[in-house]
Amino acid sequence: MKKHAAPPASPDVITSIEAAALAGVTARTIVRWFAAGKVAGRKAGPGLRSVVLVERVSLEALIAARTIKPEKQQKKVESE
Repeated sequence: MKKHAAPPASPDVITSIEAAALAGVTARTIVRWFAAGKVAGRKAGPGLRSVVLVERVSLEALIAARTIKPEKQQKKVESE
């Protein structure tokens, strides 16, 4: 079997494993987000063994959108 070279390192594009570490989720979740169109990126490599490369800006925007604002969290606690 022929091994493929790793994609070039770029601060703008990160692997699903690196993205998972930043987002605090699993790499599988990152792949699911990519497949659902929640984060921008591309596949690198052949077939099922391909690697998902995620655009850092897209991931950071999703993380920011998913973060609960402290004031909203406080209101939720007060209403309980």
